[in-house]
Amino acid sequence: MRAPRSASPRTPRTSLLSLRLSFIEALGLAPVYLVAWSYSGHAAFEAALRRPDLFRRVMVYEPGVPSYVTDPEEVAAFGRDAQAIYGPIATAASAGNLEEAARLMIDGSGGDGYLDRQSPEYRTIIRDNLHSLPCLMAQEPPPKITCEDLTTLRMPVSIVHGGLTRPVFAIPSLAAARCIRHARHVEVPGVGHLWPQESPHGFSAVVEELDRTT
Repeated sequence: MRAPRSASPRTPRTSLLSLRLSFIEALGLAPVYLVAWSYSGHAAFEAALRRPDLFRRVMVYEPGVPSYVTDPEEVAAFGRDAQAIYGPIATAASAGNLEEAARLMIDGSGGDGYLDRQSPEYRTIIRDNLHSLPCLMAQEPPPKITCEDLTTLRMPVSIVHGGLTRPVFAIPSLAAARCIRHARHVEVPGVGHLWPQESPHGFSAVVEELDRTT
């Protein structure tokens, strides 16, 4: 059995992770049930590897980082879809067209025209947060968590993805589920990457059901 993952060199990201782990300790509620979605799923894996004693269970919906994808064909398919979704976003953001970059990002996850179909309140929230896009695009690369790293997780883990999600999210989900051999893998029919915000009650029901049955 491998030892828990050692701390990464101190950076803004690792400092924030340390603060979050300290916050969990300060609450006095550990071990907790950690639920994460998309990029935060990778952060959840890092936290669970760093401090497994703080987590009784981990549930990740559609992690979006490919460092645990090992099949060459899947790596290539991920790369093609990542370029299709993120390439135009980077181009628009570099040109200073943040509204277009945000539209491409939301539509890339939800489907063509997704942002335009949302409520005025939703679109206002997106516009009010356009200033965060340059920081998002310039963030440091995520830590390289390998398939071998994931095999060391011992707490119950659930990996969930939507039946309609695109390869850039489905491929890492499937890979993570294969790496964590004891993980429960669930595919939710008829939903995509933005399902947690589209149906908070439906998502929460799956989170609670996994806690009761695994």
